[in-house]
Amino acid sequence: MSHLAQCRHCISFAAACVGATAGIMALSPQASAHADDKLAPELSTGPGIPVHSVIRYGAIAYAPNGSWGRTHGYTFRARAEQVALEQCGVEDCKLVVSFSRCGAVAYDGSTYQGASGFTLDLAENDAMNRLGGGKIINWACNY
Repeated sequence: MSHLAQCRHCISFAAACVGATAGIMALSPQASAHADDKLAPELSTGPGIPVHSVIRYGAIAYAPNGSWGRTHGYTFRARAEQVALEQCGVEDCKLVVSFSRCGAVAYDGSTYQGASGFTLDLAENDAMNRLGGGKIINWACNY
């Protein structure tokens, strides 16, 4: 293949990549913004591979009586935590976990243990390991 033919091939390939990228971005679902600052727009690069334009936060809170509150998709960590505590609805509610990717809560009948992770599996495994048993009773992710 001549040098000119190679250059044309490279230019054609680059143009096809740019066109494909533009097409993917145009067809990707966009989450609408809510007044409570809850959802983030996200672009998907493939099944199960979300790409976030900004960091979002979530939190899970529990009270000894089993009341709970959960948030995800908030712009500010403090707001996610505050809303989770408000959703719990009782005064002795405590924040169990706050997270930017995924959070999970394990329970053994007497203790709630939260953990966060890059994926839901990592968050759940960490919560179970920290508690030393029990079962996963709550979780949330920001994707």
